Amino acid sequence: MSERFDLSGRVALVTGAGNGIGKRLAKGLAEAGAEVVVADIDGAAALEVAAPIGGMARVVNVTDPASVEALFAAIDAQYGRIDVVVNNAGGGGGNAPTLELKLADWQAGIDLTLTSTFLCAQQAGRRMVTQGGGKIINVASVYGMVGHESALYDLRPDGEPPESLTYLVTKAGVINLTRGLAVYWAKHNIQVNAIAPGMVKTERLGQQISEAAWDRLAARTPMGRPANPDELVGATIFLASDASSFITGQTLVIDGGWTSV
Repeated sequence: MSERFDLSGRVALVTGAGNGIGKRLAKGLAEAGAEVVVADIDGAAALEVAAPIGGMARVVNVTDPASVEALFAAIDAQYGRIDVVVNNAGGGGGNAPTLELKLADWQAGIDLTLTSTFLCAQQAGRRMVTQGGGKIINVASVYGMVGHESALYDLRPDGEPPESLTYLVTKAGVINLTRGLAVYWAKHNIQVNAIAPGMVKTERLGQQISEAAWDRLAARTPMGRPANPDELVGATIFLASDASSFITGQTLVIDGGWTSV
């Protein structure tokens, strides 16, 4: 591996790393040489990911400021620094009709995806300022850039296509949060970027979404297939490494051409 992509000696945190995209990103960062902190609300899942890669597993509720603060305090105690933070935890908001969306569900989605990203970035930023720099990578989505093509998905029990307004709004917020922090923290040598995956067939989503829906999503994607979580690793390592030392405030879209149509 080129030295520019080598993460040896660096400490990386991945939230929501007990499964799905976060799980694969944690493993990928470890493969690049990083010491990885695997954080998830499911402690058993976090430990299962962390053990084979020699990482530290931590339970965290990313919507709770005290829990996030405790996570970073544990990283301080174990490693004394944090070099890379991947804010992957998020999702939620349901697929209820927008006209019937409950305020509690709206708020829960905002807390899980947008507020959590801010809380973790803020804790990381305070430490990175002190140590002279660092990398923050936020996981957004193509649905933070374009509308939700709900007709491609499985119908709700009422026979109507799902609506995911909270998801759209929070992922758009993650993209602009990335831009804002990048500008504010550039003087501290902190690079803040995002990745925006398109359709990624994780193990969990592979079970939740029907094969017929996956076929429709694949047909809508110019490359003719969904992504495998492995295909997000290279971009993440790039943004975590010295190879991206003059890149900040950007969202790297990994969508097989979805947003180019």
